[in-house]
Amino acid sequence: MIKFDFVTDKDANEYCQKIIKKMRECFGITEEEAIGRINNKWKGISFLGEDHIIYHELDDFWAYDIYYGSDSRWWARKGDLDLKPIPFPEK
Repeated sequence: MIKFDFVTDKDANEYCQKIIKKMRECFGITEEEAIGRINNKWKGISFLGEDHIIYHELDDFWAYDIYYGSDSRWWARKGDLDLKPIPFPEK
């Protein structure tokens, strides 16, 4: 089980692992970078219980949102060559 900088139960940990896999597939980043990006996004938050907000979106949504950031409007810009990921590590 991967250790994150936030509290997870077994299901949340498995869901985060799906997000890591999706980020690696879509963006060609390492597992370490994917974990770091997830930790940056959700540090200090607890993901416990099946009704948590993270489950309201699919793993591919979170992969893109964590990689590009919500402010980028990535969902409307897929294929846009000017779309840039959030710098990692964050400065």
